[in-house]
Amino acid sequence: MLRNEKQIALNEVVVACKKAADVYDACADRAQDPDMARLLREAAAERRMGLPGLEEWLQASGDLPREPDEDAETARGVLTSLKSALSPDERQSVVEDCERAEDELEQAIAVALRLDFDKPLRRTLKQIYGQAEAGRKRLKNLAPESS
Repeated sequence: MLRNEKQIALNEVVVACKKAADVYDACADRAQDPDMARLLREAAAERRMGLPGLEEWLQASGDLPREPDEDAETARGVLTSLKSALSPDERQSVVEDCERAEDELEQAIAVALRLDFDKPLRRTLKQIYGQAEAGRKRLKNLAPESS
């Protein structure tokens, strides 16, 4: 089945949301500070909140939502664990990983918003984008102070 550009763009947002949620969960597992772990888990849940509406639109359009590439995610997880183990500052490593996931999500949403989606879906995309922006601000507050 060939996907149209809207399906492709929305699938990229779905995958980026799922990846961001998975990164937040993995970082919460690595976080030594329980308060930080709680905030990261909340962010993971927030990234998953918009998924049902996006996935419903894809299904209604005749497409199935994609899943993140398992092999790539496994490799990313191994590299993240290795980086974390070698990093003298676990907190900074966690923040950087989460920021990278938010970047990917924001980029995917920006591409999707250039397309002519209906108002409810655009509203959902903008809401997820706003959550990602807010997440980035929270991450800056979690980052260790510069010396």
